[in-house]
Amino acid sequence: MDEIDVFVSLLDDIDADNILRFLKQNMKTGSLDFKKARIRILLRSGGKQRINPMFNVARIYKTDLLSNLNEKEFTWFIASDNIMGDAQKFANFILYYPKKLRDLMPSIEDNINKNISWNTFEFPFETEEELKNYEQKIPIFPPALKVKKFLIQRLINQAFKDGKIEDIPYDLVEKIKEYSLLDMYRESCKKEYPLFVLEYAYISTHESIPKDLEAQLEIDIISRLMDIYPMDNLIKQETEDDKDKEIEMLKERIKSLDSKAKQVDNKYKSDIKALKQQLNNKDKKHKVEVEKLSSKIMQFSKECDDISNRSKEYSDRLEKMEMYLSEVFQEEAEITPLFAFILNDELFNTAHITKYIFKEILLLPVSNWKSQVNGIKKIYIQREGISSKKIESVKSYCKEHLIPDCIVSIQDEKVLIELIAIIKYRIGDVKYGLYN
Repeated sequence: MDEIDVFVSLLDDIDADNILRFLKQNMKTGSLDFKKARIRILLRSGGKQRINPMFNVARIYKTDLLSNLNEKEFTWFIASDNIMGDAQKFANFILYYPKKLRDLMPSIEDNINKNISWNTFEFPFETEEELKNYEQKIPIFPPALKVKKFLIQRLINQAFKDGKIEDIPYDLVEKIKEYSLLDMYRESCKKEYPLFVLEYAYISTHESIPKDLEAQLEIDIISRLMDIYPMDNLIKQETEDDKDKEIEMLKERIKSLDSKAKQVDNKYKSDIKALKQQLNNKDKKHKVEVEKLSSKIMQFSKECDDISNRSKEYSDRLEKMEMYLSEVFQEEAEITPLFAFILNDELFNTAHITKYIFKEILLLPVSNWKSQVNGIKKIYIQREGISSKKIESVKSYCKEHLIPDCIVSIQDEKVLIELIAIIKYRIGDVKYGLYN
Protein backbone atom coordinates (compact mmCIF):
# COMPACT_ATOMS: atom_id res chain seq x y z
CA MET A 1 0.00 0.00 0.00
CA ASP A 2 1.43 3.41 -1.01
CA GLU A 3 0.30 7.05 -0.83
CA ILE A 4 -2.01 6.71 -3.83
CA ASP A 5 -3.77 3.65 -2.36
CA VAL A 6 -4.37 5.38 0.98
CA PHE A 7 -5.51 8.67 -0.60
CA VAL A 8 -7.99 6.95 -2.93
CA SER A 9 -9.39 4.86 -0.07
CA LEU A 10 -10.27 8.09 1.80
CA LEU A 11 -12.33 9.61 -1.04
CA ASP A 12 -16.10 9.96 -0.90
CA ASP A 13 -18.46 10.27 -3.87
CA ILE A 14 -18.18 14.06 -4.21
CA ASP A 15 -14.38 13.89 -3.85
CA ALA A 16 -14.24 11.32 -6.64
CA ASP A 17 -16.47 13.36 -8.99
CA ASN A 18 -14.40 16.52 -8.51
CA ILE A 19 -11.09 14.74 -9.03
CA LEU A 20 -12.37 13.05 -12.22
CA ARG A 21 -13.42 16.46 -13.55
CA PHE A 22 -10.00 17.87 -12.63
CA LEU A 23 -8.36 15.00 -14.54
CA LYS A 24 -10.66 15.77 -17.53
CA GLN A 25 -12.63 12.53 -17.25
CA ASN A 26 -16.31 12.78 -18.22
CA MET A 27 -17.88 10.18 -15.89
CA LYS A 28 -21.36 11.07 -14.62
CA THR A 29 -22.38 7.56 -13.59
CA GLY A 30 -20.82 4.56 -11.90
CA SER A 31 -20.40 3.34 -8.34
CA LEU A 32 -17.90 4.90 -5.93
CA ASP A 33 -15.69 1.80 -6.15
CA PHE A 34 -15.63 2.11 -9.92
CA LYS A 35 -14.70 5.81 -9.73
CA LYS A 36 -11.95 5.06 -7.19
CA ALA A 37 -10.52 2.36 -9.46
CA ARG A 38 -10.47 4.81 -12.37
CA ILE A 39 -8.78 7.52 -10.27
CA ARG A 40 -6.16 5.04 -9.03
CA ILE A 41 -5.28 4.13 -12.65
CA LEU A 42 -5.10 7.80 -13.70
CA LEU A 43 -2.86 8.77 -10.76
CA ARG A 44 -0.44 5.96 -11.59
CA SER A 45 -0.46 6.43 -15.37
CA GLY A 46 -0.65 10.22 -15.47
CA GLY A 47 -3.86 10.56 -17.51
CA LYS A 48 -3.81 13.87 -19.39
CA GLN A 49 -1.57 15.47 -16.74
CA ARG A 50 2.06 15.72 -17.78
CA ILE A 51 3.71 16.11 -14.38
CA ASN A 52 3.06 14.20 -11.12
CA PRO A 53 -0.74 13.84 -11.18
CA MET A 54 -0.87 12.89 -7.47
CA PHE A 55 0.79 16.18 -6.48
CA ASN A 56 -1.48 18.17 -8.80
CA VAL A 57 -4.60 16.53 -7.37
CA ALA A 58 -3.37 17.16 -3.80
CA ARG A 59 -3.02 20.87 -4.57
CA ILE A 60 -6.79 21.31 -4.97
CA TYR A 61 -7.08 20.48 -1.24
CA LYS A 62 -4.26 22.82 -0.13
CA THR A 63 -5.08 24.63 3.14
CA ASP A 64 -2.97 27.76 3.70
CA LEU A 65 -3.81 27.88 7.44
CA LEU A 66 -1.49 24.89 7.96
CA SER A 67 1.57 26.55 6.43
CA ASN A 68 2.80 27.98 9.76
CA LEU A 69 2.97 24.61 11.55
CA ASN A 70 6.23 22.80 12.11
CA GLU A 71 6.48 19.04 11.57
CA LYS A 72 5.37 18.03 15.11
CA GLU A 73 2.49 20.49 15.13
CA PHE A 74 1.35 19.49 11.65
CA THR A 75 1.43 15.76 12.50
CA TRP A 76 -0.64 16.30 15.66
CA PHE A 77 -3.17 18.43 13.74
CA ILE A 78 -3.59 15.61 11.21
CA ALA A 79 -4.08 13.11 14.07
CA SER A 80 -6.60 15.33 15.91
CA ASP A 81 -10.38 15.42 15.60
CA ASN A 82 -11.38 18.54 13.66
CA ILE A 83 -13.61 19.61 10.79
CA MET A 84 -11.08 18.79 8.06
CA GLY A 85 -11.93 15.64 6.08
CA ASP A 86 -9.56 12.66 5.82
CA ALA A 87 -8.86 13.14 2.10
CA GLN A 88 -8.01 16.81 2.67
CA LYS A 89 -5.73 15.94 5.60
CA PHE A 90 -3.82 13.32 3.59
CA ALA A 91 -3.50 15.65 0.58
CA ASN A 92 -2.02 18.42 2.77
CA PHE A 93 0.40 15.87 4.26
CA ILE A 94 1.64 15.17 0.71
CA LEU A 95 2.09 18.91 0.06
CA TYR A 96 3.69 20.09 3.31
CA TYR A 97 5.65 17.15 4.80
CA PRO A 98 6.05 14.39 2.17
CA LYS A 99 9.17 12.89 3.82
CA LYS A 100 7.41 12.60 7.20
CA LEU A 101 4.46 10.99 5.44
CA ARG A 102 6.72 8.39 3.82
CA ASP A 103 8.20 7.61 7.24
CA LEU A 104 4.69 7.12 8.67
CA MET A 105 3.37 4.97 5.80
CA PRO A 106 4.15 1.61 7.55
CA SER A 107 2.25 2.83 10.63
CA ILE A 108 -0.64 4.09 8.49
CA GLU A 109 -0.89 0.76 6.66
CA ASP A 110 -0.81 -1.09 10.00
CA ASN A 111 -3.64 1.13 11.33
CA ILE A 112 -5.77 0.40 8.28
CA ASN A 113 -5.13 -3.36 8.58
CA LYS A 114 -6.18 -3.20 12.25
CA ASN A 115 -9.39 -1.38 11.19
CA ILE A 116 -8.58 1.73 13.25
CA SER A 117 -8.27 5.32 12.09
CA TRP A 118 -5.40 5.73 9.60
CA ASN A 119 -4.16 8.87 11.40
CA THR A 120 -3.67 7.33 14.85
CA PHE A 121 -0.20 8.66 15.76
CA GLU A 122 1.74 8.99 19.03
CA PHE A 123 1.48 12.22 21.05
CA PRO A 124 4.49 14.19 19.69
CA PHE A 125 5.07 16.99 22.20
CA GLU A 126 7.71 16.66 24.92
CA THR A 127 7.31 20.02 26.72
CA GLU A 128 4.40 22.18 27.77
CA GLU A 129 5.86 25.07 25.81
CA GLU A 130 5.59 23.07 22.58
CA LEU A 131 1.96 22.25 23.33
CA LYS A 132 1.08 25.88 24.13
CA ASN A 133 2.73 27.10 20.93
CA TYR A 134 0.63 24.61 18.98
CA GLU A 135 -2.60 25.69 20.68
CA GLN A 136 -1.85 29.33 19.84
CA LYS A 137 -1.30 28.51 16.16
CA ILE A 138 -4.53 26.51 15.85
CA PRO A 139 -7.22 28.76 17.38
CA ILE A 140 -10.12 26.59 16.19
CA PHE A 141 -12.37 28.24 18.77
CA PRO A 142 -11.76 32.00 19.09
CA PRO A 143 -11.76 33.69 22.52
CA ALA A 144 -14.83 35.70 21.50
CA LEU A 145 -16.90 32.49 21.49
CA LYS A 146 -18.05 32.32 25.13
CA VAL A 147 -19.40 29.02 26.46
CA LYS A 148 -21.78 29.24 29.43
CA LYS A 149 -20.28 27.60 32.52
CA PHE A 150 -23.63 26.32 33.70
CA LEU A 151 -24.10 24.32 30.49
CA ILE A 152 -20.81 22.43 30.93
CA GLN A 153 -21.49 21.79 34.62
CA ARG A 154 -24.98 20.47 33.97
CA LEU A 155 -23.88 18.21 31.14
CA ILE A 156 -20.95 16.79 33.11
CA ASN A 157 -22.91 16.34 36.33
CA GLN A 158 -25.84 14.70 34.52
CA ALA A 159 -23.44 12.34 32.75
CA PHE A 160 -21.79 11.39 36.07
CA LYS A 161 -25.17 10.93 37.72
CA ASP A 162 -26.57 8.69 34.96
CA GLY A 163 -23.41 6.57 34.79
CA LYS A 164 -22.60 7.64 31.23
CA ILE A 165 -19.03 8.37 32.33
CA GLU A 166 -17.06 7.34 35.42
CA ASP A 167 -16.39 10.04 38.00
CA ILE A 168 -12.73 10.87 38.73
CA PRO A 169 -11.50 9.73 42.19
CA TYR A 170 -10.70 12.45 44.71
CA ASP A 171 -7.00 11.55 44.89
CA LEU A 172 -6.62 11.96 41.10
CA VAL A 173 -8.36 15.36 41.23
CA GLU A 174 -5.84 16.41 43.89
CA LYS A 175 -3.00 15.35 41.59
CA ILE A 176 -4.51 17.24 38.64
CA LYS A 177 -4.40 20.43 40.73
CA GLU A 178 -0.60 20.24 40.44
CA TYR A 179 -0.57 19.09 36.79
CA SER A 180 0.69 21.20 33.96
CA LEU A 181 -1.17 21.11 30.63
CA LEU A 182 1.40 18.62 29.36
CA ASP A 183 0.95 16.39 32.45
CA MET A 184 -2.80 16.33 31.82
CA TYR A 185 -2.35 15.14 28.23
CA ARG A 186 0.14 12.49 29.37
CA GLU A 187 -2.42 11.28 31.93
CA SER A 188 -4.96 10.92 29.08
CA CYS A 189 -2.57 8.58 27.24
CA LYS A 190 -3.13 5.99 30.01
CA LYS A 191 -6.70 5.60 28.60
CA GLU A 192 -8.14 5.23 32.12
CA TYR A 193 -10.42 8.25 31.73
CA PRO A 194 -11.66 10.09 28.59
CA LEU A 195 -9.62 13.15 27.64
CA PHE A 196 -12.59 15.51 28.00
CA VAL A 197 -13.17 14.36 31.62
CA LEU A 198 -9.54 15.17 32.45
CA GLU A 199 -9.90 18.52 30.64
CA TYR A 200 -12.92 19.33 32.80
CA ALA A 201 -10.98 18.46 35.96
CA TYR A 202 -8.05 20.58 34.70
CA ILE A 203 -10.05 23.78 34.05
CA SER A 204 -11.96 23.26 37.31
CA THR A 205 -8.76 23.17 39.40
CA HIS A 206 -6.65 25.83 37.62
CA GLU A 207 -7.38 29.57 37.81
CA SER A 208 -4.71 31.06 35.54
CA ILE A 209 -5.52 29.29 32.26
CA PRO A 210 -5.22 31.62 29.20
CA LYS A 211 -8.71 32.61 28.04
CA ASP A 212 -8.28 31.31 24.48
CA LEU A 213 -7.06 27.91 25.74
CA GLU A 214 -9.87 27.73 28.32
CA ALA A 215 -12.50 28.46 25.64
CA GLN A 216 -11.02 25.76 23.40
CA LEU A 217 -11.06 23.18 26.22
CA GLU A 218 -14.67 24.07 27.08
CA ILE A 219 -15.83 23.58 23.47
CA ASP A 220 -13.94 20.27 23.32
CA ILE A 221 -15.72 19.06 26.50
CA ILE A 222 -19.18 19.88 25.11
CA SER A 223 -18.32 18.36 21.73
CA ARG A 224 -17.28 15.04 23.32
CA LEU A 225 -20.37 14.97 25.57
CA MET A 226 -22.54 15.39 22.49
CA ASP A 227 -21.04 12.18 21.11
CA ILE A 228 -22.14 10.05 24.07
CA TYR A 229 -25.12 11.70 25.72
CA PRO A 230 -28.63 12.66 24.45
CA MET A 231 -29.03 16.42 24.59
CA ASP A 232 -32.85 16.92 24.46
CA ASN A 233 -33.46 17.49 28.18
CA LEU A 234 -30.16 18.95 29.36
CA ILE A 235 -30.35 22.58 28.20
CA LYS A 236 -32.23 24.77 30.66
CA GLN A 237 -32.30 28.55 30.97
CA GLU A 238 -31.29 30.09 34.24
CA THR A 239 -34.53 31.12 35.94
CA GLU A 240 -35.55 34.67 36.65
CA ASP A 241 -35.65 33.80 40.37
CA ASP A 242 -31.93 32.84 40.23
CA LYS A 243 -31.09 36.19 38.68
CA ASP A 244 -33.30 38.10 41.17
CA LYS A 245 -31.44 36.45 44.06
CA GLU A 246 -28.09 37.41 42.57
CA ILE A 247 -29.28 41.00 42.07
CA GLU A 248 -30.49 41.24 45.68
CA MET A 249 -27.15 39.89 46.89
CA LEU A 250 -25.29 42.52 44.83
CA LYS A 251 -27.57 45.27 46.16
CA GLU A 252 -26.83 44.23 49.74
CA ARG A 253 -23.08 44.18 49.06
CA ILE A 254 -23.28 47.66 47.49
CA LYS A 255 -25.31 48.96 50.44
CA SER A 256 -22.78 47.54 52.90
CA LEU A 257 -19.86 48.91 50.90
CA ASP A 258 -21.43 52.38 50.65
CA SER A 259 -21.95 52.45 54.43
CA LYS A 260 -18.37 51.40 55.05
CA ALA A 261 -17.13 53.97 52.53
CA LYS A 262 -18.99 56.79 54.35
CA GLN A 263 -17.58 55.73 57.73
CA VAL A 264 -14.03 55.50 56.39
CA ASP A 265 -14.46 58.74 54.47
CA ASN A 266 -15.57 60.66 57.59
CA LYS A 267 -12.73 59.17 59.64
CA TYR A 268 -10.13 60.05 57.02
CA LYS A 269 -11.53 63.53 56.54
CA SER A 270 -11.12 64.12 60.26
CA ASP A 271 -7.58 62.69 60.20
CA ILE A 272 -6.65 64.73 57.15
CA LYS A 273 -7.96 67.91 58.79
CA ALA A 274 -5.89 67.19 61.88
CA LEU A 275 -2.79 66.43 59.83
CA LYS A 276 -3.17 69.63 57.85
CA GLN A 277 -3.46 71.55 61.10
CA GLN A 278 -0.26 69.92 62.33
CA LEU A 279 1.48 70.84 59.08
CA ASN A 280 0.47 74.47 59.46
CA ASN A 281 1.87 74.52 62.99
CA LYS A 282 5.15 72.82 62.12
CA ASP A 283 8.29 74.80 61.78
CA LYS A 284 10.02 74.77 58.37
CA LYS A 285 12.98 73.09 60.02
CA HIS A 286 11.00 69.87 60.34
CA LYS A 287 10.91 69.23 56.60
CA VAL A 288 11.30 65.44 56.92
CA GLU A 289 8.36 65.18 59.28
CA VAL A 290 6.27 67.35 56.97
CA GLU A 291 7.01 65.03 54.04
CA LYS A 292 5.93 62.00 56.08
CA LEU A 293 2.66 63.67 56.98
CA SER A 294 2.05 64.58 53.35
CA SER A 295 2.64 60.97 52.36
CA LYS A 296 0.05 59.82 54.90
CA ILE A 297 -2.46 62.30 53.51
CA MET A 298 -1.91 60.95 50.01
CA GLN A 299 -2.27 57.38 51.28
CA PHE A 300 -5.55 58.19 53.08
CA SER A 301 -6.88 59.94 49.98
CA LYS A 302 -5.97 56.97 47.79
CA GLU A 303 -7.74 54.54 50.11
CA CYS A 304 -10.87 56.72 49.96
CA ASP A 305 -10.68 56.70 46.18
CA ASP A 306 -10.24 52.93 46.12
CA ILE A 307 -13.34 52.39 48.23
CA SER A 308 -15.34 54.78 46.04
CA ASN A 309 -14.14 52.94 42.92
CA ARG A 310 -15.17 49.58 44.39
CA SER A 311 -18.62 50.97 45.14
CA LYS A 312 -18.90 52.23 41.56
CA GLU A 313 -17.75 48.82 40.25
CA TYR A 314 -20.55 47.02 42.09
CA SER A 315 -23.06 49.61 40.89
CA ASP A 316 -21.90 49.05 37.31
CA ARG A 317 -22.22 45.28 37.73
CA LEU A 318 -25.76 45.69 39.06
CA GLU A 319 -26.68 47.90 36.13
CA LYS A 320 -25.27 45.36 33.66
CA MET A 321 -27.11 42.51 35.41
CA GLU A 322 -30.41 44.41 35.17
CA MET A 323 -29.79 45.15 31.49
CA TYR A 324 -29.01 41.46 30.94
CA LEU A 325 -32.30 40.43 32.61
CA SER A 326 -34.28 42.91 30.57
CA GLU A 327 -32.88 41.29 27.42
CA VAL A 328 -32.97 37.61 28.52
CA PHE A 329 -36.51 37.56 29.90
CA GLN A 330 -38.20 39.85 27.42
CA GLU A 331 -39.95 38.48 24.39
CA GLU A 332 -37.37 37.60 21.78
CA ALA A 333 -37.11 40.24 19.06
CA GLU A 334 -36.88 39.28 15.44
CA ILE A 335 -33.26 38.51 14.52
CA THR A 336 -31.94 39.03 11.00
CA PRO A 337 -29.88 35.89 10.25
CA LEU A 338 -26.22 36.37 9.28
CA PHE A 339 -26.36 33.39 6.90
CA ALA A 340 -28.18 30.09 6.47
CA PHE A 341 -27.32 26.38 6.59
CA ILE A 342 -29.44 23.90 4.61
CA LEU A 343 -29.16 20.55 6.44
CA ASN A 344 -30.49 17.06 5.94
CA ASP A 345 -33.71 16.51 7.88
CA GLU A 346 -32.11 14.22 10.48
CA LEU A 347 -29.39 16.70 11.52
CA PHE A 348 -31.84 19.63 11.44
CA ASN A 349 -34.20 17.85 13.85
CA THR A 350 -31.42 17.00 16.33
CA ALA A 351 -29.26 20.18 16.21
CA HIS A 352 -30.55 21.48 19.57
CA ILE A 353 -27.22 22.80 20.87
CA THR A 354 -26.56 24.77 17.67
CA LYS A 355 -30.01 26.38 17.71
CA TYR A 356 -29.46 27.36 21.36
CA ILE A 357 -25.95 28.86 20.99
CA PHE A 358 -26.32 30.45 17.51
CA LYS A 359 -29.81 31.98 17.44
CA GLU A 360 -28.59 34.46 14.82
CA ILE A 361 -27.86 31.66 12.31
CA LEU A 362 -30.75 30.33 10.17
CA LEU A 363 -30.87 26.50 10.08
CA LEU A 364 -33.20 25.04 7.43
CA PRO A 365 -34.23 21.46 6.55
CA VAL A 366 -33.62 20.42 2.95
CA SER A 367 -37.29 19.39 2.75
CA ASN A 368 -38.52 22.96 3.38
CA TRP A 369 -36.08 25.77 2.71
CA LYS A 370 -37.02 27.82 -0.32
CA SER A 371 -39.74 29.94 1.36
CA GLN A 372 -37.41 30.99 4.20
CA VAL A 373 -34.27 32.34 2.50
CA ASN A 374 -35.49 35.79 1.43
CA GLY A 375 -32.87 38.36 2.36
CA ILE A 376 -30.19 35.77 3.20
CA LYS A 377 -26.71 36.90 2.05
CA LYS A 378 -25.05 33.48 1.87
CA ILE A 379 -26.18 29.84 2.00
CA TYR A 380 -24.09 26.85 3.15
CA ILE A 381 -25.29 23.43 1.94
CA GLN A 382 -24.52 20.20 3.81
CA ARG A 383 -23.29 17.52 1.44
CA GLU A 384 -23.95 14.50 3.69
CA GLY A 385 -27.47 13.02 3.49
CA ILE A 386 -28.64 15.33 0.67
CA SER A 387 -28.95 14.00 -2.86
CA SER A 388 -26.98 15.56 -5.70
CA LYS A 389 -30.26 16.51 -7.36
CA LYS A 390 -31.39 18.54 -4.34
CA ILE A 391 -27.96 20.15 -3.98
CA GLU A 392 -28.07 21.23 -7.63
CA SER A 393 -31.59 22.61 -7.06
CA VAL A 394 -30.34 24.81 -4.20
CA LYS A 395 -27.30 25.97 -6.19
CA SER A 396 -29.54 26.84 -9.18
CA TYR A 397 -31.79 28.90 -6.93
CA CYS A 398 -28.79 30.71 -5.44
CA LYS A 399 -27.39 31.42 -8.90
CA GLU A 400 -30.74 32.74 -10.09
CA HIS A 401 -31.12 35.04 -7.06
CA LEU A 402 -27.43 36.05 -6.90
CA ILE A 403 -26.90 34.47 -3.48
CA PRO A 404 -23.37 33.11 -2.79
CA ASP A 405 -23.43 29.42 -1.85
CA CYS A 406 -20.94 26.89 -0.51
CA ILE A 407 -21.09 23.10 -0.11
CA VAL A 408 -19.57 21.98 3.22
CA SER A 409 -18.88 18.67 4.93
CA ILE A 410 -20.88 18.32 8.17
CA GLN A 411 -20.82 14.81 9.66
CA ASP A 412 -22.67 15.69 12.88
CA GLU A 413 -23.71 18.58 15.14
CA LYS A 414 -20.27 18.83 16.71
CA VAL A 415 -18.73 19.67 13.30
CA LEU A 416 -21.63 22.08 12.60
CA ILE A 417 -20.87 24.05 15.79
CA GLU A 418 -17.15 24.18 15.00
CA LEU A 419 -17.81 25.33 11.40
CA ILE A 420 -20.23 28.10 12.44
CA ALA A 421 -17.71 29.33 15.04
CA ILE A 422 -14.96 29.56 12.43
CA ILE A 423 -17.16 31.28 9.84
CA LYS A 424 -18.73 33.70 12.31
CA TYR A 425 -15.53 34.92 13.93
CA ARG A 426 -13.48 34.86 10.73
CA ILE A 427 -10.29 33.28 11.99
CA GLY A 428 -9.48 32.17 8.45
CA ASP A 429 -11.00 30.60 5.39
CA VAL A 430 -12.02 26.93 5.70
CA LYS A 431 -11.04 25.43 2.36
CA TYR A 432 -12.69 22.39 0.89
CA GLY A 433 -10.87 22.18 -2.41
CA LEU A 434 -13.35 22.28 -5.28
CA TYR A 435 -16.41 22.38 -3.03
CA ASN A 436 -16.45 26.18 -2.57
